Amino acid sequence: MEKRKSELPYIVRLLLFIAAVVAVAIVAYAPAVAADELPPHMVEMDVALSHQKVLIGKSQEIYATIDLEAQQAEFEQRPPMNLAVVIDKSGSMRGERIRQARRAALHVVDSLTEQDRLALITYGSGHTVEFDSTAIDEQTQKQMRNTIRNIDARGATNLSAGYKAGAAAVRKHHEPDAINRVLLLSDGRANRGITDPNQLRSLSRQAFDDGISTSTIGFGLDYNEQVMTGMAVEGAGNYYFADDNDDLQALVGGEMTGLSATVANRIEVLLDPGPGVEVAEVLGFNHRFLDGKAVVSLSELGAGQARSIVVRLQAVPRQPETMDVLTVRANYRDAVNDRHRFRRQHLRAGVTEVASEVDAHVDRDVLARAEEVLLARAMDEAMEAYSSGNGAEARAVLDREASRSRQVQDKHGIESDKLEEMEGAFDRVGRTVEAQPASSAAGQRMRKEASEESFGIQMSR
Repeated sequence: MEKRKSELPYIVRLLLFIAAVVAVAIVAYAPAVAADELPPHMVEMDVALSHQKVLIGKSQEIYATIDLEAQQAEFEQRPPMNLAVVIDKSGSMRGERIRQARRAALHVVDSLTEQDRLALITYGSGHTVEFDSTAIDEQTQKQMRNTIRNIDARGATNLSAGYKAGAAAVRKHHEPDAINRVLLLSDGRANRGITDPNQLRSLSRQAFDDGISTSTIGFGLDYNEQVMTGMAVEGAGNYYFADDNDDLQALVGGEMTGLSATVANRIEVLLDPGPGVEVAEVLGFNHRFLDGKAVVSLSELGAGQARSIVVRLQAVPRQPETMDVLTVRANYRDAVNDRHRFRRQHLRAGVTEVASEVDAHVDRDVLARAEEVLLARAMDEAMEAYSSGNGAEARAVLDREASRSRQVQDKHGIESDKLEEMEGAFDRVGRTVEAQPASSAAGQRMRKEASEESFGIQMSR
């Protein structure tokens, strides 16, 4: 027994030695994967800082931009779609609007193939599951078309009931590598069920946390654009305003074409600030904070689609020479090659004791992009005040933000055609706010068009 105890350390050492030799042999003879053997990235990422130099010992505001663009690609089979179309059939949808909604839903059905699933939900005072999530084939497409053509408009607007039923249908057949999305079609303000805009936005955010994105289409002039854009933002989808004369086939076709051309999904951008730096705000995008880091979640990117994220940072440099400002890592699933990839870039800035050097080393393109998003957000704020009947406050927001932006542009020598166009739009909207009540046709149209334009600017360059 004593002898065995004395032999144990030797046996352990021998086994560890053998394991080490085997590990070295595996590493030595395992075929390496050369970088040029990997498929090209499906998402290109470009990051930049508004300031290449910062002032030591002073708290200062700087901006970062993260531009993501999906590349063109050819692939044998696109990702499967797991969709729900949720249609408002309340009484205010009578006439051309319900006909538009039918055409939109029919176009979705016609765009799907046998690898896809679709649920069809309608809602008025309550909701009806016309079709639970169903695998697409020729027979189910025919049945769905017949059902859609017979949808009639009546009742109140229980948007929350319809949306929750649509999300539940998608959730039952959720697949991480599929396109899981709710397409919400509505013309009215929610007046049954959940009616608070913030709570409706939360429904969309909860669905996205479960891997389900949301796109919205608002019909006519009397829906709540804050609700519809808010649900699209929180659901990381798209937002559309459909006028009575719009080509619904082209509008819905753009949505379906983008989904069909998906080359990247499950996209997550991690923002890791350096010492002395805080992520103060992510402008416009669905995001959360985790242990001092910010995480921006996106849904899918189709070939050629882009997203442009603007981040406001607060920095207090403590050490001379240079500082690590931000590390950006974008994780995504390459839907073409079915593999997980990531892009990573580090942003650094020089540290100076001379204030004039800070202004002499700015990136005007980054500052211009930040101004675009700030003005778009100000337009949303003004339209919210206007829709509440406070035209004077709306005009004050527009004037204040236009003046502030002009000072920034003049200070840094920014020349931007887009910013000039936005300033002109601020002036035109300001005149309409003063001349027309929010309930007028001109006022309603302006609010819808402003919301759609603002959404597009905040999402991409």
